[in-house]
Amino acid sequence: MNLDIGGGSLELSSGVDEEPDVALSLPLGAGRLTREWLPDDPPGRRRVAMLRDWLDTELAEPSAIVLKAGSPDLAVATSKTFRSLARLTGAAPSAAGPGSNGR
Repeated sequence: MNLDIGGGSLELSSGVDEEPDVALSLPLGAGRLTREWLPDDPPGRRRVAMLRDWLDTELAEPSAIVLKAGSPDLAVATSKTFRSLARLTGAAPSAAGPGSNGR
């Protein structure tokens, strides 16, 4: 499975070989969601919770479509947004090399 989030969209694709069995483009980009849902900086807990609940609903059908094509063995996120989210949650910088825990 491949995930790519940009400013305006979230791309999901999954499959066995070079060509994906399923590929979806959803209007759920980081910039779009920030503009539409999180007007304050930093965002309030209530707005974040509302966005989270809304995303759960919005992603239910696309998730079912992707999983209907088969359960992925591996998920790969391929965008700067995902890299930033990984860093915010404790991942080592990519410059640290593969397998590094940043310590």
